Amino acid sequence: MAALRAATLLGEGSSERADLRVRLRALAGGEPADKSTSDAIRRALVEVLMHGNRARMIEALDESLLGLRPRPSRSLAVRAAAG
Repeated sequence: MAALRAATLLGEGSSERADLRVRLRALAGGEPADKSTSDAIRRALVEVLMHGNRARMIEALDESLLGLRPRPSRSLAVRAAAG
């Protein structure tokens, strides 16, 4: 579930979110992280720290996945770091 939430938070489009989910699930399954996967982990950690309330962030992501609310926006710092 964490891979799905992170992909929802970080991915700009559906194909990017799908790719992130696959790479993060592979990492959780023991595969080594490539540079882009390591970057995604770093960006997710920054998002959690910038948000400040992990429980609310998880709730917002879950509600987004259920179609109850829009996807949470990423922080300005993470958008700048992503390019």
